[in-house]
Amino acid sequence: MTVNENLFKVCKFRPMCKSQQCSFKCYPFTFLHGIEGKTGLWKTKNVPKRYDHCKKDNLPKIEPAPTRTKMIEFMERVLELIDKGVGLYLFSIPSKENPMGTGTGKTTVATSILNEFLVQRAKQHLTGMKEIKTNPALFMEMSDFQNIYNAQFRGNRESQERASEVFYRYKDRMKTVELLVVDDIAMRNSTEAFTNELYEIINHRVNEGLSTIYTSNEPLANLTDLFGERIVSRIDGSTFSYPFIGKDHRRKDW
Repeated sequence: MTVNENLFKVCKFRPMCKSQQCSFKCYPFTFLHGIEGKTGLWKTKNVPKRYDHCKKDNLPKIEPAPTRTKMIEFMERVLELIDKGVGLYLFSIPSKENPMGTGTGKTTVATSILNEFLVQRAKQHLTGMKEIKTNPALFMEMSDFQNIYNAQFRGNRESQERASEVFYRYKDRMKTVELLVVDDIAMRNSTEAFTNELYEIINHRVNEGLSTIYTSNEPLANLTDLFGERIVSRIDGSTFSYPFIGKDHRRKDW
C-alpha cells in the first residue's frame, strides 16, 4: 500500500494504527475521513475548524483543577458515560481577570469529548462491536441553530422551503444523535416558538437517555427567565454542572 503523507497527517486513527500505511484504500480511513480526507464522519460532526484537532492530550490549562480532572476522566470513560446518557453543563464564572467569563475552555473541552468519542465509536464499528448507521456525534452552536430556524420565515417561498428542510434535518439529528454538543446556549434571546422547538429536542433526549453537553456563559439557574422552568429542569436532571474560570484563552497578544 502506497503511503500518502497528507492523508497520514489527517487520520485520527494514526496514534493507534499498527500499519502506518495510509492511503485511500484503507477502509478505516475512508470510513472516518472519506477518500480524500475531507468528508466522512469527521466532517459531518459539524465541529468548527478551530476545534477540529482538540483532544484529551492537547487540552489547554483548565481552571479550577477539579473541573479539569473530571473532564479528563470523562474523556477516558467516554464510551461508557455516553452509553449511560451522562450529560454535562459547562459554564463560566466571571472574574476580575476575565469579567465576561469568555474563552475559559468550555467549547474546547466539549469538542475534545466529542472528538474522542467519535474516534472510539468508529473503532467499535470497525471491530464489529457496535454498528454505526449514522454519525453518532453532532456539534451545534445555538446561535447557528436559531439562524437556521429564523431563515424559514425570510425571503421568498422557495428559500423558506429550503431553510425549512435544513432546519428539520438538523432538528431530527439533534433529537436522535448519541452525543449532542449544544454550544453557547442562552447567548441570545429566544422566542416562544423557538423555545418550543428546543424543548422538544431536549425533552426527547432526556426521555431516551441520550447524552447532551451544553456550554454557556451563564449558570444554569439563569436560564429560567430565557427558556422557562421546563427546559431548565430537564437540563438540570440530565447533566452534571462544572464551572470554568480563568483567563480568556482566545485572546492573543499582539
